[in-house]
Amino acid sequence: PARSVLEPGQSPLPPSAPSPLRGRASEHPASTLEGAMATAQPGPGQTVDLGVYDRFHVHAQMEHLQTKYHGTGHSDTSKWEWATNIHRDTMASHVGHYTRLAYFALCENEPVARVRFNCLQAMIQPCGKPPKRSDDMED
Repeated sequence: PARSVLEPGQSPLPPSAPSPLRGRASEHPASTLEGAMATAQPGPGQTVDLGVYDRFHVHAQMEHLQTKYHGTGHSDTSKWEWATNIHRDTMASHVGHYTRLAYFALCENEPVARVRFNCLQAMIQPCGKPPKRSDDMED
């Protein structure tokens, strides 16, 4: 069978067919073939030049997430801080899901309350004492 080639802006659906796009989605640039080509990922050897606005916007979003969620890290986050946040997040998830606590309690042959207590105790210093900073060593 012969294959037909779509022209830019031409829909693959017959004109009488209802559009699968609803609302304002048809106004999105990627809803047309030209828009899809314009928003395609770069190929090998090609680079994407983010405008100043885009770089600022991405940076502002990252800062917003870092202030909203504790433990997302920043440029000065040490390995110990990162590991501590991961361990605390994991333990908080265990404590927050009763069925997981019940599973751990069954495996350890301990009451659920004891397993919850152990998880909460492990959250205090999950990676041990913090390492000495280079600022503290100068004194």
